[in-house]
Amino acid sequence: MSSSFKRKAPATQPPPLGTRLNVASSVLELSTGVPSLDDVLGGGQPLGSILTILTPDRHSNWSELLQRYWIAQGIASGQQVCVVGEPSCSAKLVEGCMWLSPAEYGDSVKGAASEDEREPGADEEVKIAWRYEGMKKFQTTVRTAASRRDDYNHTFELTQKIPSGVTESALQSGQLQYLSARSKATTPPFDEILSQIKALIEAQYATVMRLAIPELGGLYWGDTTPEAILRFVYLLRGMVQSTQFSVLISMPPHLAQDVPAFDSRTVDAGWITKLGFLSDGCLSFSSFGDNPALLSAFPAYHGFVHVHRAPSVRSLVPPSHKLSVLRGLSSPSSHTEGGGENNLGFKCTRKRFVIETLHLDVEGGVSERRTAPPISATVHEHSESSLTSPATKAESAKVAVEAPAPAYDEATSPVTTTKPKKARKVVAFQSGGRDLYDF
Repeated sequence: MSSSFKRKAPATQPPPLGTRLNVASSVLELSTGVPSLDDVLGGGQPLGSILTILTPDRHSNWSELLQRYWIAQGIASGQQVCVVGEPSCSAKLVEGCMWLSPAEYGDSVKGAASEDEREPGADEEVKIAWRYEGMKKFQTTVRTAASRRDDYNHTFELTQKIPSGVTESALQSGQLQYLSARSKATTPPFDEILSQIKALIEAQYATVMRLAIPELGGLYWGDTTPEAILRFVYLLRGMVQSTQFSVLISMPPHLAQDVPAFDSRTVDAGWITKLGFLSDGCLSFSSFGDNPALLSAFPAYHGFVHVHRAPSVRSLVPPSHKLSVLRGLSSPSSHTEGGGENNLGFKCTRKRFVIETLHLDVEGGVSERRTAPPISATVHEHSESSLTSPATKAESAKVAVEAPAPAYDEATSPVTTTKPKKARKVVAFQSGGRDLYDF
């Protein structure tokens, strides 16, 4: 007789929209909109954390591009998004966001690689050794798992712009909101912004929200001091660390250097280290725009990626050390692969922004490979000119070589005798028949 007892299994509650559990720290995380940046962070940005993006190049604004990726991912995933700053600048930032790729919804051929993602010579069949046919191809970045039902990470294209109807409906429904200082005081509005963020957290404590703070310490914040910025980041981290809010902070180029330039006073070195201590994660994207030597050495990249600190919420070791494929800290050390961290670089193509492992190109191009001669080789230098007359060439080609003939003595001359070869034996036998077999 079978028992009617049924074990009650705990109900598995699905994670909030656009989030997932990290396999290393079991913390909910959200996507930044860039799959390669998610890999560098260990899967994504944890909830209740602050990520600081620094771009020291004055001629480019990569932090604004990453802010737009981050905001577009939140709107596409159905999450709450709040932008802090001047309302007109915040609206301009959102209106310039990229949007979903048409291939994600089947508007174009599914499974077809984009023009900038297709490797040169991918359609050509290359014959390689049979022992290498089963090996996977060498990759410098992570693949984008584009799935229509997956709300964690959408595929965005820089050629697509967010529709105006999407932003208007997000503003009307309250999914998108702008936060700015109401008073026009001469002092920096750090305290007023913190009080508004605190009220927003109390009103939507259990809601997953993205809080974007672009250009912290810029013109909107007035005449700031390094102590005021560090105090603002420290207090903000204490507010959001036990909530489902995630913050992305970017700073202007003059504050993204190790020795920032403040108008009121000079600051000692170690500014980026202090920001890394006060933030959960801190990355800098150093462009090659101000260094022509690096630009010529790495023509396929736009800059370096430096990880000053990886997020480690509720864990002693950052998940990036175990899960990041691009950083390579979990790879075993051997004579071919070192156990250290890989050099990372970023590039922006026509359709996407991607982070890759940094490698030097082949000298002379892909089709040419130059190697130095071995040590044991002898290098000859020819000084003959190709403009000499045929007669001169004929005269120079005449070489007289005289060698004395060897003299052999009859007593010491070698005697060679040839032995007669033995005749081949013929073996014959009969096996129940008349046929004769010779071997």
